[in-house]
Amino acid sequence: MKKTNNRGFSLVELILAIAILAIIMVAAASFMGTTTRTYTRTKNDIAIQEKGQEIFDSISDKLMQATCVKIGTSDGNVYYSYPSEGKYEFSGIDGVDKETDISYICIAYERKNGAGEYETVADTYYYNSTDKELYMDRVSGTVRTEAVSTATDMVETPSSAIVAPQGEALLKTAVKSTSAIFANQDLLVGSDIEGLKGYVISKDNSVHLLLSLKKQQAENDVEGIITIRNNYVLKAKKEPASTSESPTP
Repeated sequence: MKKTNNRGFSLVELILAIAILAIIMVAAASFMGTTTRTYTRTKNDIAIQEKGQEIFDSISDKLMQATCVKIGTSDGNVYYSYPSEGKYEFSGIDGVDKETDISYICIAYERKNGAGEYETVADTYYYNSTDKELYMDRVSGTVRTEAVSTATDMVETPSSAIVAPQGEALLKTAVKSTSAIFANQDLLVGSDIEGLKGYVISKDNSVHLLLSLKKQQAENDVEGIITIRNNYVLKAKKEPASTSESPTP
């Protein structure tokens, strides 16, 4: 009668099997870890790209239609455009041609509200460089039934007096204490903001903005030159022709 061999695995075979299994498990864990990190980084990349573009578009859209603008920098300087004072282009800093850290951007512009009425608002974006956050506070002015009031239609009179456009007085008082703003989380519009920089191109009445975001290893910069298109800011209307002038044939 033939005897069956049931001696099982030897110690060497068992150790070898465990070693092979450990190698496979380490390789699988490494692959899964790499995949997870890649997915997380891609997700963060997409998130900050979308958020950065959303914030940049919001600021640039308002700047393009602004009636007047005020920009404060981290070193305490201010760019401003006050048409009633004859400052159609940005004033306050001469010869600025390099990026400067921005602490706030205050933009006065006209908009149509849900009731079909027109109103002046001043939106101020505040950058918290410590917590890497961006806040926005809105101050509303008068409500009208017409887009522009003739009493404030940037008319240059024969005496060279200039009537302020809607929003200028509002803009001059809109900037508030940053401590009060940063304490109100309802005003938060974006986090992971690594930096807000820019400079003014006075001769073109344009603003160059650079918005940088960073979340873990994902980074994204959104930048562009925004030209203020509103006639109130660019120049006053020409003085009406004298009644003594002969009509053009």
